[in-house]
Amino acid sequence: MINGTSGRLFVEVQDDSGNIFPFGFMYAGQRIASRPQDSRPISGQLTVIIRDPDQPGAPELRRYKVQPAENYMGHTLGVTILPGGRYRAAVDGKVYYSTPERDTPAEN
Repeated sequence: MINGTSGRLFVEVQDDSGNIFPFGFMYAGQRIASRPQDSRPISGQLTVIIRDPDQPGAPELRRYKVQPAENYMGHTLGVTILPGGRYRAAVDGKVYYSTPERDTPAEN
């Protein structure tokens, strides 16, 4: 997991079977590697929840459903949280999915 934003985040990740990947607090630019609490393959999608740890109650900012690449077994699956509510997923550093850029209004 990489925090590609300029702020501090609190990150929670689990797969569809409830297997938890411990992350927690992440500073801007920080990279954390984590294995699931139970040593079994990922089941279904990963749910990535991003919280703002600097606000009372650490409100949820974003929730992503990340579909693991079919060929991730034996490789490193990575997710980078990007500014603007986006993320990028990669296997061994090769991007296989990136949320599209949001359209911004043209300036007059």
